Amino acid sequence: MRAVRVWLAVAVLAFLPLVSACDKGASASPSWGAAGAGRLCPLLDYGVVQQNLGVKFDTAAGGQKDETVTCAVTQSGHEYPFLTVAAAGTNADTLIFEAIVVPSGATGLTGVGVIAYQLMLPPVSGSGPGVEIGWLSASHRLIVLRYVFPPNTPDSDVAAFMPKLVAFANVTDATLATAGFLNPPPTSAPASPSSSPAAASAR
Repeated sequence: MRAVRVWLAVAVLAFLPLVSACDKGASASPSWGAAGAGRLCPLLDYGVVQQNLGVKFDTAAGGQKDETVTCAVTQSGHEYPFLTVAAAGTNADTLIFEAIVVPSGATGLTGVGVIAYQLMLPPVSGSGPGVEIGWLSASHRLIVLRYVFPPNTPDSDVAAFMPKLVAFANVTDATLATAGFLNPPPTSAPASPSSSPAAASAR
């Protein structure tokens, strides 16, 4: 369970420097598309995002910390909106997800992965409201998708946007299911009686 806690900390902390890097131009050239900014960023290809969310982005930055890979896409010259995704392979089950992963204030979300949550984020530091969707996939990935709106975005616009973000979460889930670099760590098999220290001393 400690590994899940560490992953959560990494995933949350990774969002801010990535978005800052996008804003400062530390990203792939827009002419390359998001795919040039890291292993996870092909998932946030500008055209795919625009097709699903109706929002056009042109700047991307990707990163990795331990087993967690992240990507953020923004609009050049603007802090908001931005879209981020963090993912890692995991052996966590639904009980661990509910007990450790789901943040305070989140509500359950159906129709995404094996189990999922939705968290509404209040405006901070000049941003608009935000939405976070986190889930455990059938392919053993922990994934967090976050979208932060521009300042003064009305609640009605946020509500209208939610079905699109949920649908995009499913697109994300399907894409990451085949990402080999996110395969969960192997579990240690219990030692067989013949190889245990006790058995060795008996021989």
